[in-house]
Amino acid sequence: EMARVAAAGLADSEERRFVHSDTPTKLKVTGIDLYSLGDFADGEDREEIILRDASAGIYKRVVLQDNRIIGTVLFGETADGAWFNDLKKKATDISEMRDTLIFGQAFQGGVSSDPLAAVAALADDAEICGCNGVCKGKITGAITGKGLTGLDDVRAHTKASASCGSCTGLVEQLLR
Repeated sequence: EMARVAAAGLADSEERRFVHSDTPTKLKVTGIDLYSLGDFADGEDREEIILRDASAGIYKRVVLQDNRIIGTVLFGETADGAWFNDLKKKATDISEMRDTLIFGQAFQGGVSSDPLAAVAALADDAEICGCNGVCKGKITGAITGKGLTGLDDVRAHTKASASCGSCTGLVEQLLR
């Protein structure tokens, strides 16, 4: 996309505007769990909810605008990244869960803190694999429809977990 806009600019074309792609990012460095999503820059019309636990090595920051998530940074504990992404993509009004939002999905509406239940509670259109844009519904559909039983099978049929592998845990939970 950037190259297309740059080429249009060099060709003196009218179309010169780059539209930012809002892709969640998980740092792929062993021993460092870092997830970022959306726009997390400071701004006058934005609010932040921040959790810092230095002794546990956890930092969470959710940036809100009009009671909707516009950005998230998770360090040390990134399991709720897909859930925050889902809330952001759907522009969910978080007013009712604002007091517990930073603690993640396990603290919302009686959802079990069991990781399997948390993944099961995600909507079918929730993105599981950011590298390849694979949603939960595509993975579960392939598992049930094709009788897939292993991670390699899911990778071969859906491409989920086939690139960086940071979503491997989520895919394995869907296999259970």
